Amino acid sequence: MYKRLRLLDLGEDLKSKRDPISRYNLVIEQYNDPVNRNQEILLNKAHNNTLYVLWYSLQCRCLFILLLLYFIPYVSLLTLLLNLITFIVHSFALRTYSSNKKRIKDPLANMIYDTILCKRGSADFLYFEINPENIESFKFDKPTVERLVSKSIQSYDGKIRFMAYNNRFLAGLHNLSNAGYIAFIHLFLNMMIFYVIQYYVYERVLGLKLFEP
Repeated sequence: MYKRLRLLDLGEDLKSKRDPISRYNLVIEQYNDPVNRNQEILLNKAHNNTLYVLWYSLQCRCLFILLLLYFIPYVSLLTLLLNLITFIVHSFALRTYSSNKKRIKDPLANMIYDTILCKRGSADFLYFEINPENIESFKFDKPTVERLVSKSIQSYDGKIRFMAYNNRFLAGLHNLSNAGYIAFIHLFLNMMIFYVIQYYVYERVLGLKLFEP
């Protein structure tokens, strides 16, 4: 995921991840790093695939175009299938989210929320490796310093390692549970429009049946 630098490591920008599952998985990858891990408990990444990534991006960015497609015979059947798959994938991701939350209530507990550090590094999360005598320059409170020292000093050749994150990184953890409504709304709209068009327009008005020649 990232190449460790001696003093500063720039994390990947979450803006490059267009869908909530990819963003959530990026957060989980950082938690599973030994620097951030809690009690050596590893968390699972949510299942994801290319179809979900592409279709969810269209659901968010091309609403008007998709609504038009929902009114087109046969095409609406294809979009219905794609919306159903997207909804199922997101539902399985939510199960992983819930399972991880039961195991570790706060995956960010060993990380440091610091928007100023991230802004200076132009990244959503940053890794640091410093000498103990330099920790005071970061202006952390005493409990945070004690936690960093106790976790790192015996593991990294006398160095202190930690990760700082910002609001976008924080949103990557929590937005997965809030983003499912987009997939559900598209699935619901597609189903309703498909039903109305099929049974009240094509069959009753035009005398056409979608599934018959």
